[in-house]
Amino acid sequence: MSVDTFVRDEHGRATKLIQEGLNSGPLAAYRKVAQRKVDAPWAVKLATLTLLRIDSDAAVWTCLVTSMVVVPCALLFGTNVLTDAPLAVQLVGMAPIAFVTLAVSFVLYGLVFGRNRRELMRLIGGWSVWDRAYWMALMVIVPTVGFAILTAFGVSHHLFGLAGNKPQTDDVSFDALNTYLWNLAHAVPLLDVTDTLRWKTSLEFREWYGGNLLVLVYKIALIVPLLQLASIMLRRLLADERSATG
Repeated sequence: MSVDTFVRDEHGRATKLIQEGLNSGPLAAYRKVAQRKVDAPWAVKLATLTLLRIDSDAAVWTCLVTSMVVVPCALLFGTNVLTDAPLAVQLVGMAPIAFVTLAVSFVLYGLVFGRNRRELMRLIGGWSVWDRAYWMALMVIVPTVGFAILTAFGVSHHLFGLAGNKPQTDDVSFDALNTYLWNLAHAVPLLDVTDTLRWKTSLEFREWYGGNLLVLVYKIALIVPLLQLASIMLRRLLADERSATG
């Protein structure tokens, strides 16, 4: 099979998976992928632990929860291990991680973005609370872990300079994850989460064009759409309440 054929087939599977998520919700789509009722790109199946067929509902939910915790931790831990390997080995290891992150992000973003506001409100209104929670969790986990891995690679190779005298730790990927989660929490309006919890960012970058630029890209790619989506969901909730009381 040629590369063009593989990419085309994977894109077709991703498009069908997006459509299934639109029609039945993300959780139902996950179950159908696990039970082989719907095909998915191999990268999505790898990241969601559905490479093998799973028939039991209990096993499906176990794999779902595990994929949201174990897979990100394994990727971050693997990144730390690879920092001591030769550059060629690191690049080979980073390539599939980057591909999986992009593929899963394509499916997640494809579920709701690129659609008009009315269609988006109708779509979210048809999802259950658990569908919304699962999708929002993945929208945070997948890109954040991807950005953390990329940042850890840049810090390890001194592409991103760190400010201050704090030495680089062996857990640089987890430090990077903490930094991006800090920026996500700091962006929540009114609550002042980071100051209330006395939460400090693990990494501070020296140059604006290095890690700080990557943090800015993260905010644009994730935080801005999430805040926009939250406002749409709030409008939908208020509209439903008015309909119920009217």
